[in-house]
Amino acid sequence: MPVVRFTDSWLRSLKADKGYDEYFDSELKGFFVRVTPGGTRVFSVMCRRGDARERKPVGVYSRDEHGMSLADARRTAAALQYEFKGDKTSTTIKQGDLFKIPFPDLALRFIEEYSKIKKVTWRVDEERIARHLLPAWKGLEANEISGRHVLTLLKSLRPTPVEHNHVKSLVSKMYKWGIKEGLVEINPAAGIEKEDPGNGKERVYDENEIRRIWTASEQMPLCEGAYYRFGFMVGQRLGSNLRGGRNPKKHTLTAEQKKKRSQSEDRGEILFMEWSEIDWNNAWWTIPGTRTKNGLEHRVPLMPTAIELLRQIQADQHRRHLTSTYVWLMTRPGATENRAYVHKAAELVRLRPDQSDSVLSRELHTAFPDHAFEACRMQIRRIRNRKPSQGRAAAARPPLYPRKQYLKVRQLSGVVDFSPHDIRRTVGTMLTSSRVPREELAKLFNHISRKKNSDVTGIYDRYGYDIEKRDMIDFWEIKLKAILANDPTTNLNYRAFVTQRWAEQQRAEAERLVAHLASAPASTSTRPTPTTP
Repeated sequence: MPVVRFTDSWLRSLKADKGYDEYFDSELKGFFVRVTPGGTRVFSVMCRRGDARERKPVGVYSRDEHGMSLADARRTAAALQYEFKGDKTSTTIKQGDLFKIPFPDLALRFIEEYSKIKKVTWRVDEERIARHLLPAWKGLEANEISGRHVLTLLKSLRPTPVEHNHVKSLVSKMYKWGIKEGLVEINPAAGIEKEDPGNGKERVYDENEIRRIWTASEQMPLCEGAYYRFGFMVGQRLGSNLRGGRNPKKHTLTAEQKKKRSQSEDRGEILFMEWSEIDWNNAWWTIPGTRTKNGLEHRVPLMPTAIELLRQIQADQHRRHLTSTYVWLMTRPGATENRAYVHKAAELVRLRPDQSDSVLSRELHTAFPDHAFEACRMQIRRIRNRKPSQGRAAAARPPLYPRKQYLKVRQLSGVVDFSPHDIRRTVGTMLTSSRVPREELAKLFNHISRKKNSDVTGIYDRYGYDIEKRDMIDFWEIKLKAILANDPTTNLNYRAFVTQRWAEQQRAEAERLVAHLASAPASTSTRPTPTTP
């Protein structure tokens, strides 16, 4: 590992290239810093006593009051080495049945060993620890914190009940993990009730707002606007707008850790939709369990309007020479605004591959005089050197959360509080208001009960409810078209719709059976005729 003289300016400029990077200090032997892909700088020290060696955490580097300065880290590291040489096996000293571990060390280990591996929102946990927990409990041992300390902290957060509940859950989870790892013995947040967040999220769009949002999405580019229309058609989760980022860079993890992390991330079911998940012949979309919230594979029926929309998007990607496994390719931050310029250059190279760069550059410069001739020449060469299998470089990457797109929907529709997840709530409310049973709606939305043993029958009922889900989607297509057409005379009822469909199926089956019997040849009896004695 490289040996460097640690300074504050050098520490602030540190960035990890791949995975974790470690640097040793030239001033104090065995003292080193570990840089995570997220940019966190963690001090540690290697302690030795004879042939025995042990790595001990020191703290997280930060310039603010919640972190540890370089000078404090060096002093702490030297003290840990001295204590280890003096036959003290660890700075976590056992006294009776309790372990003395500073709360900042517990929080650091929780973030590094649990949150970053299993939670896509680990940055949010790190932010809450730095904002709420460290200022209050920085000088306390982890086992010294009691329910009184937690209540005192949570009282200051009661004006914001949602944040109050998040912090309480974070403390409880941290101590549960600490108990499992043998670092602490009690959970001070146990028994503390959460605050009532009030009515919560109740936003449901009325029929007029649905028409305005639909019209606004039609004014946007095809893929961007169709993203929200498809959400209305299927009612599944569109995407997550978490502050922790969509897909933070994965660290160097084992296969099992990667599997656990992939199951814990909240990826958008629609946002990360892939072409291979669509069954075009039977009009079904299968969402893999690694992308659903409950980890279970989910089959979603697609209405004919949705199939037609997906065909349009597929044709548009083919026309633009986009080769991607993903369906929704939004405008990426930092992408060139002059798409027509790039598309024109790609079209010239594709249609006239034998022409020289100068001829194609001159034609491109004539079509776009704002671009210098040398810039046009470089663009032509860049496209020629691109591998055909790559398509557009941006298309090979996963989609980003379409924040700019839904802000555009707000502006065009006039629905200033438009939020993508409200689409799912609106679809569910519209269906239940039309007499759709909530048990069947739960199957369409892939909901399962969170309470243990609350649905014992579900253990034995493994029916997929495909017929019921298909009925709901077909009914919703009729109702959605009536809403968009602003037809007030259409009063649809799901139960009447299902009854009528069942009657039509029975009538068709009876007619098929009668036709089959009529076409069958008349059978002759082979039984002998009885004779008269």
